[in-house]
Amino acid sequence: MRLPLIRRAPTTAATALRLVRCKTSSPGAHPATSVSSTAPAATGTQATWVRAVSTSARADRAAAAAAEAREEQPLLKDGKLTRHHPRLARGRGIEFTKDEKRIESGDQAPVRFDDMNMDVRLKKALKQDFRYAEASLVQSMCFDSCLNGDDVVLKAKTGTGKTLGFLLPTIQKHFRDARKMARQKPRRVPVLVIAPTRELAKQAETEADRLLRYLPRELRAQSCIGGTPRGVSMKRLERVPPMVLAATPGRLLDMIRTCGWENVFDDLRVLVLDEADRLLDMGFRKEIEQILQHLNARQSKRQTLLFSATFPPDVEQMAKLACLQPPKMLEVPDAGKDQETETASSVTQRAVEVQMDSLLPSLHSMIHAHIAERKLQRMPSKVMVFFPTAVQTQFFSTLFERDSFKLYTLHSRMQQSKRDRISGTFRTAKDGVLFTTDVSARGIDYPGVSLVVQVGLPSSREQYVHRVGRTGRGGSKGVAVMLTTPQEGTFVKSELKGLPIEQQSMHDIVSANGLVDASNTAAVDAMIDESRAFIAKRYDQLRKYDPERGSDTYLSFLGHYRGMLSTMKMSPQQLVDFGNAYATDALMLPTPPVLSQSILARMGLDNKSLSRVRVSSDRRRPHAHSRMPRRQHQRPSRARKPRPPPRY
Repeated sequence: MRLPLIRRAPTTAATALRLVRCKTSSPGAHPATSVSSTAPAATGTQATWVRAVSTSARADRAAAAAAEAREEQPLLKDGKLTRHHPRLARGRGIEFTKDEKRIESGDQAPVRFDDMNMDVRLKKALKQDFRYAEASLVQSMCFDSCLNGDDVVLKAKTGTGKTLGFLLPTIQKHFRDARKMARQKPRRVPVLVIAPTRELAKQAETEADRLLRYLPRELRAQSCIGGTPRGVSMKRLERVPPMVLAATPGRLLDMIRTCGWENVFDDLRVLVLDEADRLLDMGFRKEIEQILQHLNARQSKRQTLLFSATFPPDVEQMAKLACLQPPKMLEVPDAGKDQETETASSVTQRAVEVQMDSLLPSLHSMIHAHIAERKLQRMPSKVMVFFPTAVQTQFFSTLFERDSFKLYTLHSRMQQSKRDRISGTFRTAKDGVLFTTDVSARGIDYPGVSLVVQVGLPSSREQYVHRVGRTGRGGSKGVAVMLTTPQEGTFVKSELKGLPIEQQSMHDIVSANGLVDASNTAAVDAMIDESRAFIAKRYDQLRKYDPERGSDTYLSFLGHYRGMLSTMKMSPQQLVDFGNAYATDALMLPTPPVLSQSILARMGLDNKSLSRVRVSSDRRRPHAHSRMPRRQHQRPSRARKPRPPPRY
């Protein structure tokens, strides 16, 4: 039976061509459909098709298409990328209204992964590879918003599970489309993660690969970071395009400009800016703006996820540039953290003030006392020691390398392949000591770290909090100790005010394990003197052929504290005196090293400061190998002997 078409006038001007199928089991129209009384009723399983045609449908569609094209057109003004948006004020980007500025905080109970709307293969990976049963607060809050396609700006501290927070919903929503894109040419990347450091990018790649393990094998993750050959990234992308590409800003911009990646992100579905505040702190503002300019000029629809531990005005401006729609702002409070100080309550924080000549012996005694305590409790011990600069980290690692504990070294001046190898080894190790810089202070998860020691001042209060956050993760307990000298006490009292830091003596730290009685000062002094003898012996071994070894460490020390004069309330003259004491007492140099005038000028030291420094007109110091004794060995010549003259 052919069903009649009923012509009906549109209720609104925006009504277009619609087909409505109504099933009725009794005479009369379906409640969801309004039909004129003259229409014949359908009975039984009959279906009635109602066709509503608007007289102005064509004009409405043209107007809607023009409005959509106008909204999708990118705008570049004053070198900053903005977009047409209903809440756009004077071309400055998305303006957060009061409703948008309201931050939603999560207070729901823990959610099990089995109860979440996820593919069974993702649940299998979480259960078997990650061994996770319940989602963290970050993961449960982000999941629904990310699945709905909303732009999300999340404020959450480190160690709260942000990586899985954006990977889980992103993979769940786009893995089917990504599988189709992997088989098509030209190659396209659906998910892009921008991280501030190479270690964070590699960690995002590793976590994504673990989640994709039980999905089709063409769905994989890839990293694009500095220190690796560009050709490797290009070949991997051309062979099997990744679903998730984790990159650092510098290398990503380089690949877009010079390696033919202009069109790789034309079909980008999700952009993730991880640790947005650190991206700005590390000086990536220009690179991020240029990357966003490239992406937004080619895309009109994209989901943006921005994660940050803090939300200063700079990060808010980045959110305005990155988000193509009004973002949903979420804040994740941690019940185990103090809301004012943002430090984990499971971490015991201590500060120990020692004299300059006792700095390294105290570090040596502290490490050995902690290892002895953990062995007594039959528990593994993992220690992280933070130094301000890479030069200091490498020098002191060489100084401690012949100790009894397993020592690892990680800093920014190492080759990327070596950094990856050491980071992975320490992550899986049960015991060991890692000497590192701030490259390991944020976002990277090293399970089982029981002690964090900071030798020297961090650059800011936030950096101190991130260093402390390396221990006490996942509900475990940890200890964080800060070794300072009397000159550094002003920073602790002013910048770290309000943090639950307990001032203790070195005797209290060493005797805290119960192996030595705190009242027995002679035994504690004997332990520290033993460490002092070890340090002196190692200095003698290192300077056998290079008496000035450690001069670069002295220069690195001055450079670090030169940028903290206002924070430490110290004059340049006091800084030079501080550095000279560091050279003679901590580094055990006979005299402060000779510095060139050009180096001092770059540091901004005036003439009064120069009177306290040994200044040389030569800009370069003779290398260590030029002063080492050389073997009197002459290499045999490989030149061909001349032929004898012919005989006639």
